[in-house]
Amino acid sequence: KRKRMMDSVGHYARPELLQLLLDNRVTAPLASVAPFSPAVIKRTETDGQSDASLD
Repeated sequence: KRKRMMDSVGHYARPELLQLLLDNRVTAPLASVAPFSPAVIKRTETDGQSDASLD
């Protein structure tokens, strides 16, 4: 009821846009060769601010 009140034109009332598929086949777990290490990205240009969130 609450969703219908907020969605007056019916954008969320479209069952053809949502589909859930389950794959019940047995599979092996994901294994990686090397441990994950995130890449460090250095700033090459600056606008004079020490805080990158101000960019």
